[in-house]
Amino acid sequence: MSKKALGLYQFKDLLNGMSDLDAMRVAFCYQIGSTFTVMSLMEDDVVTYILSCDTAYRSDGVETDISAGENFLNKLKLLKAQTLGNLINILSKGGVHGDDLSYLRWLKKNRDYFVHRFFENHEFPGDMNDSDLVSRYRRLCYLEIIFSRASQRMPRILHNAGLMEVIKAEGGILAINVGAVSD
Repeated sequence: MSKKALGLYQFKDLLNGMSDLDAMRVAFCYQIGSTFTVMSLMEDDVVTYILSCDTAYRSDGVETDISAGENFLNKLKLLKAQTLGNLINILSKGGVHGDDLSYLRWLKKNRDYFVHRFFENHEFPGDMNDSDLVSRYRRLCYLEIIFSRASQRMPRILHNAGLMEVIKAEGGILAINVGAVSD
């Protein structure tokens, strides 16, 4: 027999009855999901921004104009099949260099840490003491901020490489393919 999912009010009641440590454990589990979600959205944003640039490079180093002869969905499928490392290689071959490339490699290192190393000690929240739990929770929050800011930096990185035009407007930016707007 399966258990019925808790409703919002039942969940709030459950939290109200918890000790501070148990509530922190719930917050930690929530933060794992939140960090993962923001990381996934960031990776999708990288794909979306590269997709908006006409010229890209395949990971095998062969230059191709992926906008010519292929439709939007094929380009999207091609880019979504790439790892973050391959996407960064595409960008480096497309003109992203210097500090921007270093930043993207640092971002990948943090992403890889979260995906491959964050849980390497097999620590379950119920097994951690207060200070370890708080420390790991703060690390998750830090990673979430990194991933969120990366999404915001992508247009500027592509603009610096000459791959995208960025037009500042009230309330945000318009990031478009180079040459899409003539003066």
